[in-house]
Amino acid sequence: MQNTQIFFFIIVTIFFFLFIRNVLKLIFGMENDSIHKRRLKELNFDGSRIGQSQDQETKAFLNKVTEPVVKYLLPNIKTMDSEKLRQNLKFIEWDKWIDVPQFKALDIILKIVGVLLFFLLLNVHIVFSIIVLVLMFFGLRFMLRNSVANKKSLMFSQFPEFIRLTQGYLSAEMRLAEAIDNTIDFVGDEWKPYLKRFTINANLKDTKEALRILQEDIDIFEVKELLSLIRVAIDQGIDIKESFESQTEKVRSMQLEIVMRKIEKRKMMGVLLQGPLLLTIIIAFALPTINAMMNI
Repeated sequence: MQNTQIFFFIIVTIFFFLFIRNVLKLIFGMENDSIHKRRLKELNFDGSRIGQSQDQETKAFLNKVTEPVVKYLLPNIKTMDSEKLRQNLKFIEWDKWIDVPQFKALDIILKIVGVLLFFLLLNVHIVFSIIVLVLMFFGLRFMLRNSVANKKSLMFSQFPEFIRLTQGYLSAEMRLAEAIDNTIDFVGDEWKPYLKRFTINANLKDTKEALRILQEDIDIFEVKELLSLIRVAIDQGIDIKESFESQTEKVRSMQLEIVMRKIEKRKMMGVLLQGPLLLTIIIAFALPTINAMMNI
């Protein structure tokens, strides 16, 4: 009986690992070398994929998987976070694979699968079944929040450099759109798509409207504050260069805050690493005593 349970546990573990791996591949485009080589043969002479692109294939798959839940279940469930969820998906560019209803449907599907796996694994290993349940219940939302937080943190760390570069070009008597366009090659990769869209919108529409769109796209308080000041300066006819110069002291405080965050993070990591080491030492010293007590 014990051997049967072990065999069943191994089979379930293998299938669970394959399921998680496939979901991660489909959502995040994580492909191994063999798939990559096979797809290279499907490229035509100019390097574009014949038929659907990878993003389109992923979106089509997720659409098929989530369609029943989106069609029959979601209309009966009231949720309040749709707009915030849409902004987060757009911010980390997951919206090219999945929209808000599909994300909610996928979250529900994973929770249902988690419950089924929990009861399936309960008789095999209770701790493993609880871990699987927690991962399936909270994993998707956690990855979304973590991705948003990481991107905001990275963009915030690059923000002072963007202000410094833009201020330098404005000092050379350039227009704002031209100054920002010149900074694109020198800012971090996270900023490049937003600044390129700003330049296009500034040329097609006007600078004020381009600033409004940029303010909506980047959900970081300090960035929104600076863009609001620039829009007010445009309305009041104030030189935009003065708006950037007024941010010099704030940029210094931002840079100091970024450094302090890194220091605090490293301190926290040091404390967290000390805990397991201390626990290991205590257990190592306690084992002889425990062994003696068990023998008594």
